[in-house]
Amino acid sequence: MSKQKTILIFYIKSGGGHESAAKAIKKEFASYDHNIILIDMLSNNPKWIQSLFDSGYVDLTENRIWLWLIMNKLWNYRWINLISYQVLRIVTKSHLENCIQQYKPEMILSTYFFGEKISQLTLSKIGIKVPNFTIVTEIFEAPKIWFTFSGNYIVFSDQAYQIAINQVKNYKQKPYIYKLNYFFNSDFNQLIPRSDNQSNNKMTKKFSILILGGGSSLPRGDKLLMKILELEYDITVNLVCGRNQGLYEKCLNLKTENKNLKINLTVWPFTDKIPSLIANSDLIITKGGPAVIFESLSQIKPILIYDYIRPQEKGNVDFVLNNNFGFYEPDLNRLKDLLSHIVIKPEKLDGYIDSIKKAAIKSSSPDLINYLQSKLDN
Repeated sequence: MSKQKTILIFYIKSGGGHESAAKAIKKEFASYDHNIILIDMLSNNPKWIQSLFDSGYVDLTENRIWLWLIMNKLWNYRWINLISYQVLRIVTKSHLENCIQQYKPEMILSTYFFGEKISQLTLSKIGIKVPNFTIVTEIFEAPKIWFTFSGNYIVFSDQAYQIAINQVKNYKQKPYIYKLNYFFNSDFNQLIPRSDNQSNNKMTKKFSILILGGGSSLPRGDKLLMKILELEYDITVNLVCGRNQGLYEKCLNLKTENKNLKINLTVWPFTDKIPSLIANSDLIITKGGPAVIFESLSQIKPILIYDYIRPQEKGNVDFVLNNNFGFYEPDLNRLKDLLSHIVIKPEKLDGYIDSIKKAAIKSSSPDLINYLQSKLDN
C-alpha cells in the first residue's frame, strides 16, 4: 500500500458535471486511503458570483440558448479565452493559493478549465513541483477553452484528443495529453441486478421508465412529465429532479393533480439510489449529459435523449444514435407517441439492447486512478 498522500481536486458548480467528476475521482481513490480534498474554486466569493457560474449556467443552457451558442463561438478565439481566464483568475487565485499553502498537496487535479493554470501560479511562487492535471470532463465535444494553455490534460475519447492536439500544436511549450476511454463511476462496470419481484418474467412485469438528468438540471422536466402522464398504460415511471427544488415541486403537483392515472409515478429529489433506479428500468429518458448516458449503457439500458446542451453534448447524442443505442426525440408530442409504441411492443427495444451488449461499455476510471497513482509514486 502506497503512503497516504494529500490530493486537492478543484472544481466549480457549473451545472453539476464538474463537481460530480470530482466526487467520482475521490471515490475511485478510496482503495488508496489518500487524503482527497474537494475544493469549490468559488466558495470564498459572494453568493452572486457563485450563482453566475451555477444557476447562471443552467439558465443560459436551458433558457437563453442563443446566448450560450454565441459564447461557445467566441471560445474559438484565443484572446476571448485569455480574457475568460483573467476573470476567473481574479475571483479564484487567492482562494486556491490559500488552499495550496494550507494543505501542501502532493497532487492537484482540476475538473474545470483554468484550475491547473491558476494553481500552477502558486506552485511556481512557492517553489514546489507536484503533479498537476486537468481532467477534461466533456467526453467528445470538448470546447477549445479547455486547451487555452499548455498543460497536462487527461481526455476520454479519440475525438477529444484530436481537438486538444489541434488546439495546442503551435504552442511553444509542449503540452502533455493522456487519452483514456469513457470516464464514469466504475461501480457501473458490473451489472447491477434488478430488485423488482418480476424481473425474470417479461410477460407480467410492468414496463419501467426512468427520467433522469444531471445533478442540477432536467430541462423541460415538468413539460416532459405532463406528456408522459397522457399515456394510458399501467407502467412505472421514476423521475429524478436532482437539486432542482422548483422542478421537484412542480412534478409533485402534477402527480397530485393526476391521481387517477394508471401510471405508477414516483418523483425523486436528489438521491443516491441512481444505480438501483437504472437497474430496475427498461428505458432511460435523459438529456445529453455523459454520466447518465454511459452509466445507463453500462447496464444495458436503451437511451431516449430528448434534449442536450449545444455544442458540448452533441457528441454524446451522436454516439447513441450512430451506434444504435437509442433514440433522439426533442419534440415532446412525438416522444409520447414513440413511448406509446415501445410500451405496447417492448420487443422494439431488443435490437438496441443487442447493440449495447456488443459494445460492452466500461468505465476507464480504474485506469485513470492507476495512472494518477503512478505519478504519485514517482
